[in-house]
Amino acid sequence: YKANYSKEKNRAKKAELIFLQAECGRLIGTPIHLKKAANLYKRAIKAKYPHPEVYLRYAQVLQKQQAFSDAIVQFEKYKSLKPYDDRATFGINSCVFALDAIENPTRYEIEPFQYNSPKSDYAPSFGSRNYDVMFFTSSRDGSVGKSTDGFTGESYTDLYSVKLYTDKRTKKKRWSKPAAFPEPMNTENHEAATTLTKRGNELYFTRCNESNKNKPIPTCEIYYSKKKGKGWTSPVLVPLPYDSLSSFGHPSISANGKALYFSSDMKGGKGGKDIWLIKKEKRDEWSEPINLGDEINTEGDELFPFIHDDGSLYFSSNGILGMGGLDIFKAEFDEENNLRNGYKLEKAGCYVIYGIGSLKTHTKLLLIVRREGKKVKNYAHMGTGNYNETTSRLYTDLSLMTSNQKYTKDALEFFNVITGHSVPDDYENLITAPIYM
Repeated sequence: YKANYSKEKNRAKKAELIFLQAECGRLIGTPIHLKKAANLYKRAIKAKYPHPEVYLRYAQVLQKQQAFSDAIVQFEKYKSLKPYDDRATFGINSCVFALDAIENPTRYEIEPFQYNSPKSDYAPSFGSRNYDVMFFTSSRDGSVGKSTDGFTGESYTDLYSVKLYTDKRTKKKRWSKPAAFPEPMNTENHEAATTLTKRGNELYFTRCNESNKNKPIPTCEIYYSKKKGKGWTSPVLVPLPYDSLSSFGHPSISANGKALYFSSDMKGGKGGKDIWLIKKEKRDEWSEPINLGDEINTEGDELFPFIHDDGSLYFSSNGILGMGGLDIFKAEFDEENNLRNGYKLEKAGCYVIYGIGSLKTHTKLLLIVRREGKKVKNYAHMGTGNYNETTSRLYTDLSLMTSNQKYTKDALEFFNVITGHSVPDDYENLITAPIYM
């Protein structure tokens, strides 16, 4: 685009070429390229590039550089031209959130790792149950993969490890110098994002291949290797529904080794890249992939899942309200608290149904049977979702509280069915899944 710009005479085409150069910088996403992209978007606007998207992309790049007030101005300009595009409102809300977060920081302090390089270093994970070994991904010089990535301009990434030791002179704990995994763990392709079972005997990681005749688009796959002496066995492909277009990566294995979380843009997702789960059914046999659903996944990208021993899921997302770009989020499965609240309701006289085996309950239904004088009157509350304060900024859940008999009658019949007091029958107004949907 840069070469063509210098040759182009048409002003409209020159403005487009400036915009396309800016897009390249935005998609590469490194700090230096984001800075260049911001200047190019500004030039494209000055050159009267006609499409409103230039304001959206300019705003997003400013946001990633933490120029939040300037980003809001550009988001507002885009919103005035595209009032029905939710990305503008989402961007503005994210910037407002970020400005407030900067004014009210947490007590956490972040320090750079002593062996960071001028190249990309990311995806750290512990490599032993004692937390004295750490694995990470790097495109630093000296990697096994000698080729240059056409997207980043850096070497192909490899897996590295460091070990914590006690310095004999100072008696302080220090990390050893990074050492690359030997072949066949590292290859001429990209290797990245490791996860180790708690026993330390199985390692899962991502391997990305360049495009070829069979795969026109570069894709990534997940491999695993078993500990053998002081080394590792030759990596084996994890059975997943690979194709020529979808990528699978960023694995995270549960503490018991029976659940593997990963990110993929495979078919059936909610948007860009989603977080999925497969469960180990037998030795080396896994279930079909299960999408974690819209409690976790958005229309954007969800990446780098990490499943903690306590069941908490940490992940990155650019589709949930945050500082902008990819932020870190934590999701908790608070089963203990759910049960505690259920017991309180039972103690107060409520009949609590804790769920249906093998089915996920998403919508909410409440039935109140109340004696009023000599009559019994029913009230029903029906809701479409979980009333999540975070996702409420992205979409709206609906709620209905009613005493209308045509609705409460169906609600009563529904509860009779799921508690085993009657057989399933057609409802007059309710549509239930999976029986009638």
